[in-house]
Amino acid sequence: MKRYLLITIMIAIIILTASVAVLQGCKKNSVFTVTFNIGDYGIEQPVTATVNNGGKVTKPDVEIVPSEGYVMVWYSDSALTSIFDFNSPVTSNMTLYLGEDGLIFTISYTDVSSEWFNIAELPTSYKAGVGATLPSPNSAFAKGYNNGNWFVGNRDIGKLIKQNEIGDLILHFRGNLIEYKIRYSNIDYIDLGEDNYSAYLTNSNPLVYRVTDGIVTLVAPVIAENCPHTSKVFSHWERVSSSSIREGELIIELNIDLLSTTEVFIRAVWQ
Repeated sequence: MKRYLLITIMIAIIILTASVAVLQGCKKNSVFTVTFNIGDYGIEQPVTATVNNGGKVTKPDVEIVPSEGYVMVWYSDSALTSIFDFNSPVTSNMTLYLGEDGLIFTISYTDVSSEWFNIAELPTSYKAGVGATLPSPNSAFAKGYNNGNWFVGNRDIGKLIKQNEIGDLILHFRGNLIEYKIRYSNIDYIDLGEDNYSAYLTNSNPLVYRVTDGIVTLVAPVIAENCPHTSKVFSHWERVSSSSIREGELIIELNIDLLSTTEVFIRAVWQ
């Protein structure tokens, strides 16, 4: 009986010892180390911090002036892609890496047409070092313009805020005006220079039309006195497909809705 009791006690001691060993092996660390890597900034290395499990590490002070438009931050990865939040709990050993992060700047707009852009979808901010893509005008923009670019004052930035841009921006959009060339035919003329006036008559109608000109009423050419054609009277203008075509459709004015090509042929009809 005594022998049986002794064996039972020994077995209990062995089980208890093994249990304690297992529990000690599973025990979690209660203190972690946070190391600060300053990279190539050439300042004094901050002291390594020890933090209790679930505690917060204090952000070290560094005497570095960042680049213009940037601020110094600590990253949780060596590629400097993920900024560490010093309000988050520390649950493992870690290394933090010093680097710069771009500031956020505002974008505002002047004289932007709601017919060309969805105003609500225009970007209102950008980040230094990242930039932003600016939209092209929508399809309603097409008449009279050939796309265009965004400007800061008189500086053309295209449709991209570049990565090296810094500061708040005020943007406006300039469309490229299409110049419609107006070609007149059936009017005898000789080239007298850039004004291209006729030797026998004067045609005061425009040679170029832009959408900003609005509606331009075509006027009759004025026949010079003693002209061989004074017996003829101007009747009307006709729009034709080319200068060699003799018949077309009546046209009395120039406006953007009548112009489908960048070169327009108009023929004088005489009686």
